[in-house]
Amino acid sequence: MKTIAFLMGLLICIFTLAGVSATLSTDLSGNDVTLGSATQEASNYLENSEIYVTKDIVIGTTENLSLTIVPKSSFISSTDTVSVWNIDVSFAQVVEGASSTVTITARVPERLDAVDADGVANALNTATLTFNDSSDSVAINLFMQRINRLEFDDLDMMYNDESEKITDGEKIDDLKPGDGASFEFKVKNTYPSSSDVEIDDVDVTIEDDNNDLDIDEEESLGTIRENDDDSESISIDLDDDLDEDIYDLFIRVIGYDEFGARHGEQVTVKIEIEKEDDDVALKRADLNPDSVNNCDTRSVTLTLSIDNIGKHDQDGASLTVESTGLGYYNTIDQIELDEDEAKTKRFSIPISSDTKPGAYTFLITARTEDGKITDEDYMSILVTNCGSPTTTTPPATTTGSDVQLISGSGYTGITTAQTVVSGNDEEVSDDGEGILSIPALIILLVLVVVTIVLLTLILIKK
Repeated sequence: MKTIAFLMGLLICIFTLAGVSATLSTDLSGNDVTLGSATQEASNYLENSEIYVTKDIVIGTTENLSLTIVPKSSFISSTDTVSVWNIDVSFAQVVEGASSTVTITARVPERLDAVDADGVANALNTATLTFNDSSDSVAINLFMQRINRLEFDDLDMMYNDESEKITDGEKIDDLKPGDGASFEFKVKNTYPSSSDVEIDDVDVTIEDDNNDLDIDEEESLGTIRENDDDSESISIDLDDDLDEDIYDLFIRVIGYDEFGARHGEQVTVKIEIEKEDDDVALKRADLNPDSVNNCDTRSVTLTLSIDNIGKHDQDGASLTVESTGLGYYNTIDQIELDEDEAKTKRFSIPISSDTKPGAYTFLITARTEDGKITDEDYMSILVTNCGSPTTTTPPATTTGSDVQLISGSGYTGITTAQTVVSGNDEEVSDDGEGILSIPALIILLVLVVVTIVLLTLILIKK
């Protein structure tokens, strides 16, 4: 019995000693320290404001501890110099029975970023703290967080004649391929007026996750003074060939205060793309040239691309172009389109020499095989008086062989003779001005000869 009691006592002593030697590792390993919060003010040497934060750590040892502080490269630790970089970490140890309370104290530096590069508020890793006692050594990270001073004061999305206030995580489900939208936002510098701290290089960006939407837009707001705001807007367009899915769109504002600390906010909008069963869209519209004079009857070329953005194939989609002012109306029908397929069509539109000068508008309409109008667009052409300068644009280029040229059979009152202007070629009309005809040259030559004869006779008589 005495032997058993001795062995048990020995084991207890061994476990006790092992527990003491492993106390730091047991209590600290993996337990990083975070000081501050999303509402924590930072120091401001402009106001002689020194802000310190503390945190208590309970460790199951009564041994004397030492602390080694190694700041990250962006920070300097010093007890003598207070600067925008200084975190100035210290600790105090109080032994209470079987454990110790360690109080970590650190200055919240002006330079401490409030958000990460994506505009998300986070605690920043500022230093490594290494605790040592007689038997153990453990290193942990010191994180610090401070208040963010740049945010969206208002954010609205306009789409399909609707307006919606956007909050983080908002889901928009009334969009389809080819739609456009715009974001109107107000950005505020929330530093109080008394702080006298501006935020510079303020940029708002909109981009999508994994570049699935191919959206990457940016608007610069420059400098926003303390307790002030600025407003702007950014427009986006959704591709015509998007698949039905939910996409993440990130709207970020980022800026830097006078101390170099980064502030900002990120708002995530979920875009749900839904396709109609039958839907065709105008993908491109080019008018060449976009300005002509009325010296002669001529033709302009309107090149259109139609895209099937619906779920079903189209056996007979159509394009219609009409202009009331020019008396023109024409339709290309029986356009076959597979899902996500686009085709290009051309209209040759005659412009009569008796067309009055002015701007004329073409209404372009895309219809599905059942005749439903799913997209419209407008193009304008400028007709000037004969002799007035006109602008000529390069001809539209298309790929593939599926290009249909329409001669304008729906137009009335136009002669069949047409002058087509293509590329950058110039038409030069001979109106007789500035050039002497042959009869005029003969008359001039006779006058010269007569004048010479008369002068000769006068000289002979003298």
